[in-house]
Amino acid sequence: QGGTFTLTNMGSTGGEHFAPIINYPQTAILGMGGARMKPVAIEKKTGVYDIVPRLILPMVITFDHRVLDGGDAQRFLGMLTEALEDPDVMMMTMT
Repeated sequence: QGGTFTLTNMGSTGGEHFAPIINYPQTAILGMGGARMKPVAIEKKTGVYDIVPRLILPMVITFDHRVLDGGDAQRFLGMLTEALEDPDVMMMTMT
């Protein structure tokens, strides 16, 4: 109550992808699905690709375009992804 941003998780119920809906008067909601191991193509320094297993967490952000620009929302998701990829760095840089 009285918040501007919501986090929601459908992963605990087995959900993977979904479209969260903003609760008025909030401005954005971040939805997370269930993290699962998936095959990912990783490029080596030689330019050759390897297929490796990676833990993938689907995330989606829904926001009010009157308050937030799409570019800002994408940069936020990028920053969040980088932080989750290296939790040690994330914990050291939190203020």
